[in-house]
Amino acid sequence: RRELSKPVVLTEEVLRQYFNTPLRAAAKELGICATALKKVCRSLGIQKWPYRSLYAPKPSPDHDSDPHPSPPSSPRPASGPGSA
Repeated sequence: RRELSKPVVLTEEVLRQYFNTPLRAAAKELGICATALKKVCRSLGIQKWPYRSLYAPKPSPDHDSDPHPSPPSSPRPASGPGSA
């Protein structure tokens, strides 16, 4: 049987200490699951965990913004019945 632990009380001030950490890592350190952390954030008016926008590495300007560009469109030769 699972042991009941003490409730975790989170305020915006407490959460700010973890904004430099990915959401899952912050949740683990706080002793709760990522879903519970997201719920707390939303109830405090934090719509999105800020780590990625504040601390994640930015893509270098050498690379295109789209990592999977579409090939250039070219006209296809007609195929099928009656096309020759």
